[in-house]
Amino acid sequence: MNFKNYHCPVCGVDFNDGDDIVVCPECGTPHHRECYKTNGKCFNEASHGENCDFGCTCKNTELPENEKNIFQGTDINVPRDGGASAFGNGKEISEILKAAPAQSPLIEGKHTYLYEIAVGKNQRYYIPRFMMMSAVKKSMSWNTFAFFAPFSWSLYRKMYKLAAIVFAVYMLVFGISGYFIYNNEDFNTATQQFVEDYMDYAEGTIDEEAYNEAYNNYYEATENIEIPGAISWIGAIVPFAIRVVLALFGNKKYFEKLRKNIDRAEKTGLEGDKLKLYLHKKYGTFPLVIVVITAFLELTSLYF
Repeated sequence: MNFKNYHCPVCGVDFNDGDDIVVCPECGTPHHRECYKTNGKCFNEASHGENCDFGCTCKNTELPENEKNIFQGTDINVPRDGGASAFGNGKEISEILKAAPAQSPLIEGKHTYLYEIAVGKNQRYYIPRFMMMSAVKKSMSWNTFAFFAPFSWSLYRKMYKLAAIVFAVYMLVFGISGYFIYNNEDFNTATQQFVEDYMDYAEGTIDEEAYNEAYNNYYEATENIEIPGAISWIGAIVPFAIRVVLALFGNKKYFEKLRKNIDRAEKTGLEGDKLKLYLHKKYGTFPLVIVVITAFLELTSLYF
């Protein structure tokens, strides 16, 4: 049979000439062979014995405007009060959530739109990577934001435990270095003298030349602080290692978090609109204004 006008019900991709296609012997539903293996069964297994026709889930037809999947490739921005949505169509929250079709591509056995709701912003970046991780069991996927600001990225994606671990490591590394800095006798003496000279300069009792000399002495004392070589290496390597690890494996960690929490929410009995609304409120992203501030502090402390 020619499946040119059909698509795989698991991944949603149109069949092309040369695709490796397997057909369910029970109902005739075509699948990509790898998609069938990933799903572990026929996509329409629940309808077997009910005279089902795979055309309803696999044939490429244009949906009416009000039935299109508003979640696919769209940043979710549904108001919490259940009023008119940010899409500008005036639908109630329940109508918007019902718009997601029952037959959508699966990721680890969960409908894709559940991940889209949980991700919130930047779905077009994360969802394809989640699909790849699920299909080929790939763990590494580069994330530039996580590399430059791992704490802020973890916070933005509401991975609070991971953010706390990164912050604790930062504090440990900076604390060890700070111990040697603030217990250096020459540094403390220069600091005290600089503060006194600055106050005198502000009051006009010393001239600018004396103030500049005090500042130079303070700067020289700061530059000459002796920190053990091992501590210096730790202070440089550990933050860099955290950035690299989260840049490579952060997406995988985020994917696993969402998968486990979607599964946990379903096990509590949430389903349909209640499940979708729960995911929208519970996950998504942390307020961007706060994340921008933390990212600025993180970047300046690491690189300057």
